[in-house]
Amino acid sequence: MLDLRRQWRYLTIMSDRFRCYRMFSIEDLDKLWETATFAFDASALLNAYAYSTSTRDEYFAAIHSLGDRAWAPEHAIREFHKNRISRIKAQAKAVADIQELFLNANSELYKSLVKYYHHPAVDIRAIQSVMMSTHASIDALLIEAATRYEESVNKSNGYNPDAILDWITTAFEPSLEQAYSVDDISVHYKEAEARFQRSIPPGYKDSGKAENKYGDYIIWRQMLDRAERTRKPIIFITNDAKEDWWRRENGETLGPRPELRQEMWDTAQVDFYMYTSDRFMDQARKRKLSEVSDKTIDEISQWIVNAMGEESRRYDVVMEALPFERVHLQDLTDGSPSNLIPKLFDRIIFSPSMSFRANGDSTSAGPDSTRFNGYLTQYPENNPSKASQGEELDTVDAPRQSSDAKEPADAEDDC
Repeated sequence: MLDLRRQWRYLTIMSDRFRCYRMFSIEDLDKLWETATFAFDASALLNAYAYSTSTRDEYFAAIHSLGDRAWAPEHAIREFHKNRISRIKAQAKAVADIQELFLNANSELYKSLVKYYHHPAVDIRAIQSVMMSTHASIDALLIEAATRYEESVNKSNGYNPDAILDWITTAFEPSLEQAYSVDDISVHYKEAEARFQRSIPPGYKDSGKAENKYGDYIIWRQMLDRAERTRKPIIFITNDAKEDWWRRENGETLGPRPELRQEMWDTAQVDFYMYTSDRFMDQARKRKLSEVSDKTIDEISQWIVNAMGEESRRYDVVMEALPFERVHLQDLTDGSPSNLIPKLFDRIIFSPSMSFRANGDSTSAGPDSTRFNGYLTQYPENNPSKASQGEELDTVDAPRQSSDAKEPADAEDDC
């Protein structure tokens, strides 16, 4: 009986330590959709300015169907407000760019045809006349499109001329939490800087930005705080394509980075998952939460493909095609408790990059990726160079030098 208890305790420790590598099953995702808080990134909200009216209406309806489980981190809403005007101007500029593209192409072709004026069989002037007429029709279509877009964005709604802004304000600001204090922000910026040096996600891909380079980490901190307070899992909706959010292997996107899943579990003992906007809409349709057309998913998908590449389309297809096998202990032991651990381990898949010491304890192959404050001292095996020397581990105020930083690809090996 004592041996069985020891085996079960060891199994529990191993299960928690490496849970970040376990694929979510369809049943896991079903439970998440029933209980999770859906956190929307600024990128998932700002893209509404790029959608057609029908797509935008269906997108907002899907978010509305979540009720009070739809939430946005305070910093995500701040980034939305900061970038809203530039996103509107970008769509207006796109119309002008298309007009210029057609004008230049038409003008170049028009001039190129001049040398064929005296062709005995081809009436070049008649062709040029048709070209000018066609160009005028295209220009009229573009002007109409620009007017229609302006009207769809600026529908009168009292003193607020922006219908999208009005909807997002109504949907998210009632549940908006207080911003971090100046002192808290200062502490979190130091945390982020220390994590950047070790390529600990998220945010290290923004470390070279001159402005808002800590934005992703602040959003992550706010999600951790929310989960720790509510004890509810988080599903993050974002169109941020950077590798410090997504786990990618062999050209496939396999969901959130393992380090993020583990940090969420260590902080709040809840799961963490991610969708791009189009996959969120596809799942909302499958779960019959809202009416979602193929056109809407195709339109949103095109924006995601532009940001993440075609390999991102295999996300979730890979995840949902590999349901985690539910293990029944009675089936594995065959009545003999001593067979439990060997047989169960035969059924567990670990990352190929995970290495083990001879005594069975795990050792990390990449940079430290547990929650930064306190975890390096709690788990010294994650910092072999310090543990072997018996030195006190670095803290946020005294981060490891950049020479110890690992390449981003190695950061996925720890959890």
